[in-house]
Amino acid sequence: MVEFTAPKSLTDGDAPAAPDDSALASRIVNLVLRSLRNSDEELTEQRLAEVVAKYIGAVRQARTLEQQQAEMRQFFSPKVVEALARSGPTALEPRQGPVSVLFCDVRGFSRKVEESSDDLHALLARVREALSVMTRNILKHDGVIADFQGDAALAFWGWPHASDDSPALACRAALAIQKEFAAAQRDPFHELRGFHVGIGICHGEAITGRIGSDEQIKVGVFGPIVNTASRLQDLTKQVGVPILVDGPTADAVADYLPPNVATCRRVTRLRPAGIATPVDVFALSSGRGGGRSDSLTFVQEQAYELASEAVESGHWTKARRLLSKLPAKYGPANFLRRAIHGGQRPPADWDGVLTMDRKDLAAVLAG
Repeated sequence: MVEFTAPKSLTDGDAPAAPDDSALASRIVNLVLRSLRNSDEELTEQRLAEVVAKYIGAVRQARTLEQQQAEMRQFFSPKVVEALARSGPTALEPRQGPVSVLFCDVRGFSRKVEESSDDLHALLARVREALSVMTRNILKHDGVIADFQGDAALAFWGWPHASDDSPALACRAALAIQKEFAAAQRDPFHELRGFHVGIGICHGEAITGRIGSDEQIKVGVFGPIVNTASRLQDLTKQVGVPILVDGPTADAVADYLPPNVATCRRVTRLRPAGIATPVDVFALSSGRGGGRSDSLTFVQEQAYELASEAVESGHWTKARRLLSKLPAKYGPANFLRRAIHGGQRPPADWDGVLTMDRKDLAAVLAG
């Protein structure tokens, strides 16, 4: 029996972008005739029709796959698309495993919408550029776009296959996004001038894969770490830094990224709004010597670490004394000052964890 496979010339650039059936059949008939001349098989009208039908089916299937991959590349990096192609349909099935989640949001967007109500099309163009920066850097670092929510992007790493360096890749993407937005502020004509982002990253167990309703299914991520990443993003404004990460992510930065690329500085231990489990929060920034605006001297770094420990252990008078040694513009120090403002000592039921108020993220409840 003769086996037929769609010729490469029909699935690559030689084939018309969208040929009609008659043109496609004509080209295939000529190819089939050339193929059968060297075959011992008797060529009948019926056999020719069968072979042509097989060729057309193969070409259409190949083009369908190419179209699907083209659509996938809008949300997946080439590396992820390749992994999906190797894994087959089962790769889309929901599975639980270690995942890194990144939530990136444009700060003060609601106010900008109100201010630009007379020219929303111009604002939309700027938002598209902001989302493009997020998307480009997420895909560059092999992340998956789970969703766009207005001016925000939700992405994750660790799918379709788990990887130990997922938190580090998420951090590289976050730093790259922040770098582009920071550079835009130096250009008075840049579309992103005046736009700043907050980014939260969390690592832990979650379900990834085909998620959604029966009517609308998409690849996404589901689990508590999604909420935590969102809350950390919310907190970036209160803490005064662009990127906040949790403890497991900070550990990965120490293990996978050299100090000249990225560093994590512990901020404090707190319960984000609406989340019962305490989270060790770290500020992620570019590596030492990278021109960071939050650079502290070694003595100041030690003072902040001791102040954070004093807050958690309940020695608030000591914490205030140490915080007074830090620059007035250093965001995490101001955050701790507000957290213990007005109290000489912690409440009787103090457990060493700051609790964020659900109704007002700017308020810190120290008890």
